[in-house]
Amino acid sequence: MSTDADKQAFRDKLRSISFGTVPGGTRSQAVARIDQTERQWSQDIDAYRRLRKEGRQPPAIDGSATREKHAETAAQVDGTPKVEV
Repeated sequence: MSTDADKQAFRDKLRSISFGTVPGGTRSQAVARIDQTERQWSQDIDAYRRLRKEGRQPPAIDGSATREKHAETAAQVDGTPKVEV
């Protein structure tokens, strides 16, 4: 049988349990970072598909949106080195 001291100790233990919130909202920084990465991947995948449809060969999916936006030549899109003649 439990004593009054045991019951009081259990009550105190229950009071010490807390469920905190994350500063700045309910989402952690890790989740925000993952969401940002997924948004970037979505843009990169769409750009990679457009480039491949045009016959280009980007070296990787990552960075394809930036490559598509800023590349001026096919070699820059494909990631091949410039040939000096």
